[in-house]
Amino acid sequence: MMRVKNAGPLLIAIGIGAIYFQVARRFWGFYVVNSPVNELLVSKLARQGFELSYVLAISMHDFIVNVALALPFAALISFIRPARMRTYTLLALLTAVGFSFWGTNFSGLGSIWGEWTFWLNEAVFLVSLPLASLLMWQIRKRQHVT
Repeated sequence: MMRVKNAGPLLIAIGIGAIYFQVARRFWGFYVVNSPVNELLVSKLARQGFELSYVLAISMHDFIVNVALALPFAALISFIRPARMRTYTLLALLTAVGFSFWGTNFSGLGSIWGEWTFWLNEAVFLVSLPLASLLMWQIRKRQHVT
C-alpha cells in the first residue's frame, strides 16, 4: 500500500480546484446575464450573417475571461510548493472537471456531443487554469531573478 507522506498540499490543491469550479460557475451564471459583450457581438456579427466570426470572437473573449478568472487560483497553487506546481495544477484541474460533470445526465445531452462549439468551450475551460498557472510561474520566476 502506497503512503502519502504529506497529504496536506494535495488536499489544498483539491480544495482549490473545487472552489475554482464553484467560483467559475457562479461567475459565468452572473456574467452571461449582465455583460453587454455577448449582445454587442451578436448584434455586430451574428445578426449580420457572420456566425463563424461571432463564435470565434465570443470564444476568444471567453478564453481571456477564463484565464483572468483562473489567475487567483493559480496564485494560490503557486504558494503550496512552487517546485510541484504542475502536479498541483493538474490535481486542481481534475477536481474542477470532476465537479463540472458531477451529477450530469449524459444521455440527456444528446446532440450536444456533436457540436464543435461544445468541445471548444470545454477546451477553453481545460486550458485556462494550466495557462494561468504558467503565467503565474513566469511571474514568480521573474520576481526571484530580479
